[in-house]
Amino acid sequence: MDRTLESFRMKFEKEMKTGLLSFLVLAAIGSEKDPTYGYRIIKKLEASSEGKYRLPEGTVYPMLNQLSDRGFLRTFWGDSESGPRRKYYEITPQGRKALDICLKEWVFINGLVKDMLKNVGIEP
Repeated sequence: MDRTLESFRMKFEKEMKTGLLSFLVLAAIGSEKDPTYGYRIIKKLEASSEGKYRLPEGTVYPMLNQLSDRGFLRTFWGDSESGPRRKYYEITPQGRKALDICLKEWVFINGLVKDMLKNVGIEP
């Protein structure tokens, strides 16, 4: 592939995934009954993509910190079944509201893009 096109593809992909990561992280944590930890969140999201996407830890942990700083996640240190103590995360009521906002916006944007593509003659 042409270097210009490859550069464009990589930038577009990064922007899309970065924009959706907070939504997906909130969804993964919000779907849990009990608090969960970073590695489990990463593995849950990777499994939900059926192997199509691998999440770099260096991307997820800063996102978890940002969501915690905004009050969307509660964090605490706890014992693990095996190994050292872990930092656990659970969604807060404010985080549930943020998740609802993300979900509504995603449904709107997804439908809008599909409609716009169809209306310009491109079928995804």
